[in-house]
Amino acid sequence: MIEFLCISCKNRKNSSMKFILMGLLFISSLRAAEERFLEKIRFSKDLTAVVASGDFEPQGIGSFTARFYRADDAAVSQDFDVDNFVAGILLERDGVIEKVEMLDIDGDASKELIIAVRSIGSGAYLSGFALTLRNEVVQIVAQDPGMLKDANVALELGRIARSKK
Repeated sequence: MIEFLCISCKNRKNSSMKFILMGLLFISSLRAAEERFLEKIRFSKDLTAVVASGDFEPQGIGSFTARFYRADDAAVSQDFDVDNFVAGILLERDGVIEKVEMLDIDGDASKELIIAVRSIGSGAYLSGFALTLRNEVVQIVAQDPGMLKDANVALELGRIARSKK
């Protein structure tokens, strides 16, 4: 690729041009890394959840993880809230993670981890995932891969979750 870009140079072996182009490629790779979604949220009194898009993946498609860690108040106060891994899940995404929140969507008095993903295509449709941790296992409470672009993800997932009961 660098050789191709140097065709316009009088001398293809122009090392300074190659150095500049390699630097630009490096900077663009750092920019991609900056756009990776990564968020930590307190799931419950003793649990922290971390949601992250996949490493080195295109921004608009790939995967994401939701990981849960156990930590008491003393650990949290010392910023050790992700030291004790409990469980996690890897899921496919078609778009970028737009929002992560904690809500009780199924009426069971415990909150679910809600993840909204927006497609980068012309429809800008939404996908939603509701996750919980039961018996040290991450469970999908509800998911919907094809919501309209102006849908309320939590409400739609709540409707799906309640219909399963």
